[in-house]
Amino acid sequence: MATPLPTFRYHPDPLATGSIVKSDAECEICCAVRGYRYTGPAFSQVVDEVEAVVCPWCIDDGSAAESLEATFAEPEGWDDDVRLDVIDEVCLRTPGFHSSKRPQWLDHHGDAAEYLGRHTREQLATRGPDAVQAAKEAGEGDTYVLFRCTDCSEFLAYVD
Repeated sequence: MATPLPTFRYHPDPLATGSIVKSDAECEICCAVRGYRYTGPAFSQVVDEVEAVVCPWCIDDGSAAESLEATFAEPEGWDDDVRLDVIDEVCLRTPGFHSSKRPQWLDHHGDAAEYLGRHTREQLATRGPDAVQAAKEAGEGDTYVLFRCTDCSEFLAYVD
């Protein structure tokens, strides 16, 4: 029986968002073949984007970020009321996501928001009127990066 994927508080369904995919590749960190690999970005101080085969378990325990000397989300740009341990969890132990711009992780009520994926306006409609409203507030675009507040469940979005 396969080991269940780790649970990521701020990225609740990384398979649906495409940040994690099924794969028979060996993880470059733990050298295990676990059936899944990370497909999102990893950023370092040295190079713009790191290319490595990494399993979700090495992201979850922080060993991927440490070994690659990289983050999976930007450590800058957070509101001042977001605690450092939350920023560390998102940047060092949560799968990131690709964006046409440099990905930005949204926060609300002093906490990181859950990443729900990239959506077209039509796809947002399936999430309800509040998601559509969040897109309208974000501005005109074809694709939106959608988040949900972990406290009040409000949708947040930005144009991708």
